[in-house]
Amino acid sequence: MNLNLCTVFICVATLVGAASEAEASTAGFVFTMGDNREGELGNGTSNVGFRGPIVPTNLGGRRIKQVDGGFKHSLVLAEDGTVFSFGNNSFGTTGLGITTGNTPIATPIDTSNLGGRAIKQVSANRGHNLLVAEDGVVFAFGENSDGITGLGTALGSTPIATPIDTTNLGGRAISQVATGSDHSLLLAEDGTVFGFGQDLQGRTGLGKSSGRTTIATPIDTTSLGGRAITQIAAGFSHSLLLADDGTVFSFGQNAGGKTGLGLINGEALTATSIDTSNLGGRSIAQIAAGDSHSLLLADDGTVFSMGDNRDFGATGQGTFMGFTTVATPIDDSNLGGRVITQVAVGSLHSLLLADDGTLFAFGDNNFGQGALAVDGEVSVASPSNVRGLGDQVITQIAGGQLHSLLIVIPEPASVSLFGLGGLAVLRRVR
Repeated sequence: MNLNLCTVFICVATLVGAASEAEASTAGFVFTMGDNREGELGNGTSNVGFRGPIVPTNLGGRRIKQVDGGFKHSLVLAEDGTVFSFGNNSFGTTGLGITTGNTPIATPIDTSNLGGRAIKQVSANRGHNLLVAEDGVVFAFGENSDGITGLGTALGSTPIATPIDTTNLGGRAISQVATGSDHSLLLAEDGTVFGFGQDLQGRTGLGKSSGRTTIATPIDTTSLGGRAITQIAAGFSHSLLLADDGTVFSFGQNAGGKTGLGLINGEALTATSIDTSNLGGRSIAQIAAGDSHSLLLADDGTVFSMGDNRDFGATGQGTFMGFTTVATPIDDSNLGGRVITQVAVGSLHSLLLADDGTLFAFGDNNFGQGALAVDGEVSVASPSNVRGLGDQVITQIAGGQLHSLLIVIPEPASVSLFGLGGLAVLRRVR
């Protein structure tokens, strides 16, 4: 969620584009934790603070290769390209063809419009979702407000996955999708980025500070210097782009410094290079955008954050005061020298996955979404108290509004991880 909810998420930001061999080796079973009042943990109950596996009844033995969390719902993607959802059905956010009630266990979405296509990536947010198929076709479902589904309308809801309007895509195949709270981004195979949804404060990157764009439209590339984009992330009211040379660009609302441009107010209407003063020349390998903060993961495993420190310590800077307006290394005092291989954000919490399989979290933990030993808020990355995994390791992390999702697999000798483009040996989850 890149809220995302990144996915992120709440997105929700999820790693995509990994080789099929890596996907096969890291696909596994889903473990969830956090708020569950609407069934967003998929465990068949409404127990808040639950930590455990989702109910596998409808999965048919499939292993899961990607997860993402929305506001009150979740999506899981199986190895065979089947999509399952659970949580609150309002506005059709679960893609089950219904707009009321809750679905507390993982259920296959309505595939009527997919034309038999297999899905390769999912992205969930506050009220809408995007799917991208193996052939690069994008589908949307959920709330259509402000054009966030890219279907050419700003009214009503779409309760089943429906192809977006491709008028402006120029025949390009899409490789990644990202959902923000009120906007969406697409990344084409040639590195072109498209935005749609609410243009307020520049969050779509189209050079607009108001209005709405109801179909996917190429962003303003004036400041990209011809670079191809390789990753996209959408937050509550801002967006991040990662270029093929490890450069990061941002646009949207600067509130709290979450765009990393050295500003705590105003707006960036087009993609602008972030302030690199504290990066020490490092190249960035992964990006993630939340409500009021952003995370960057460098290719040496260093994690940087930027944004509002006051929101539950979501930046991991060890403080609940002030703003971090440029990308700054998080407080790593509890990491024990471990190298981080993945980062993920929820609304106001963050997750880190280390190369030995240790999960760290910081920020909001009021619903146990970080599986931390204390309730409330934690301003420094701390080891998660994840129990019940046994001889399993975590291979993927994702955040929702107030919940988190993990993919776990039986402990292997080694596993190819996404994120740093190499091999990381995993040991038992701590």
